[in-house]
Amino acid sequence: MGLKQAELQQAKAPGTRNQQAEAPQGGAQQAEALIGAPAPPPTDPAAAPAASPTTPAPAARAGATTASAQTGADPRRPPEQPVARKSKLADAVNRLPAALREDANALLRNQRLRARRRAARRLLRHEPAAQLPPLIRAVAKLEASTTCRKRRDAIKQLVALDDRRALPSLERYHRSRSGCGFLSLQDCYGCIRRDLARALKALQS
Repeated sequence: MGLKQAELQQAKAPGTRNQQAEAPQGGAQQAEALIGAPAPPPTDPAAAPAASPTTPAPAARAGATTASAQTGADPRRPPEQPVARKSKLADAVNRLPAALREDANALLRNQRLRARRRAARRLLRHEPAAQLPPLIRAVAKLEASTTCRKRRDAIKQLVALDDRRALPSLERYHRSRSGCGFLSLQDCYGCIRRDLARALKALQS
């Protein structure tokens, strides 16, 4: 009996070893079934196509179309810019006879009052007087005047001409706040200060 039991145990031993060897394979298959298919590789953000910066979003296009419909403007056409008014003093000087251009340049550009006053007086004495344009004549009257009343009259003439080329001459007087009285500390043009401010506002508008 003892030998038979030993033989039976030896016969059963290989099967047991085979079942033990097959167990890991079955466990691996069960693990794969539980985990499922492998996850897809991560997407590289650098490889994704970038949006075109020049293509507006649908909402932006819709807003632009609505605004164009309200204003009647073409959305494909750039906005128009206001045309600046030309204010070149060279135009007024170049139209003068050659004999008057030097004094006209001094009248309009020289920073010294005495030089401008001498040039203004020579221009006002010029004959025929019709060769002197209205702008040059009005500025010359302003520079040659020595009283508040005459300066006010010259400023009124410049405003009536509605010529922006007179602005530099008016601004020069507007900036001057001293030069008279004790130690030249008083305002030489205090009596025409309001006239200058109104003239500048009228010509700048």
